Amino acid sequence: MNLSADCYSKIASLLWPSTTIKFIISLNRRLSSEGRFNLLSESICNSPYCFRRLSMYNQMNQQIVLSMVSKWGFYLKIVPPHFKTYRHIVLAAVKSYGYSLEYAHPIFLGDYNIVESAITQRPEALQYASSELQDNETIVTTAVAKIGSALSHASMRLQKLKHMVMIAVKQDGEYLEFVSTEFRQDYDIVLAAVDNSGFALRYASPDLQDNFKIVHTALTYCGMTLQWASPRLRDDKQLVLIAVQECGLAFEFASENLRDDIHVFLAATKNASSMNFTSYLKVINFGSKRIIYNRYKLNFEFNQWNTNMEY
Repeated sequence: MNLSADCYSKIASLLWPSTTIKFIISLNRRLSSEGRFNLLSESICNSPYCFRRLSMYNQMNQQIVLSMVSKWGFYLKIVPPHFKTYRHIVLAAVKSYGYSLEYAHPIFLGDYNIVESAITQRPEALQYASSELQDNETIVTTAVAKIGSALSHASMRLQKLKHMVMIAVKQDGEYLEFVSTEFRQDYDIVLAAVDNSGFALRYASPDLQDNFKIVHTALTYCGMTLQWASPRLRDDKQLVLIAVQECGLAFEFASENLRDDIHVFLAATKNASSMNFTSYLKVINFGSKRIIYNRYKLNFEFNQWNTNMEY
């Protein structure tokens, strides 16, 4: 009995989830003899389970594999080894899932176009590229511009270049943690890092944690970064006010002298009370006893502060 193309398609799409392996193989052979691989391929793309079963019984061909990895690139891992030597199959797989470069035949790890496609989809797939391409500035720049941490998979030569590190920290400020001491002491690098993520201040050198511009940039990102500023700058009223106005909980990291300052205290409580009552109480806890009990006789009810008082 000759079945129409539509009938084959319906049978395949309806029965893949529950069919037996014998039916899979017989249908595969029938479609192969009639030149209708596309129907089987289309159905397999919707059933990774069937693809696994066909792989076990060696009932695959290029068209089936290509269709599957084009949609599910990570299945390059389980295809028969000889398919991994086909450039168009590997290229389709890495375009779908960059990390599938790990399962490609070694001859393709140095293929510029394949590696470029892989890192465009998953920048950290750079770790699977050949050493020659890990030392290729264009390839590495493409990866690092998308995910700064990809620089850790580049050659040591490129990791030591200031402009490459700059690209990395501009994309991911906290990558500063993994750069050399030389770059943690570099003003331009650290400034770019804290501009992207204020939390990068924790990885800066002590000298730059004492730099007003760098700390100011970090505090505008998140007031809690005050904890990594130098003791001198944690006693700077201008910076501490910026910190507590951005996040009242930063009051904890102000110098003892400024925790006794009414303007700083009120700015912190005003911000904290807008967050939640727990944060509000934490700020109160770090206020000096002189402020809380002796001089200002503050009302402890939530949101009852009079910020217009004259002192």
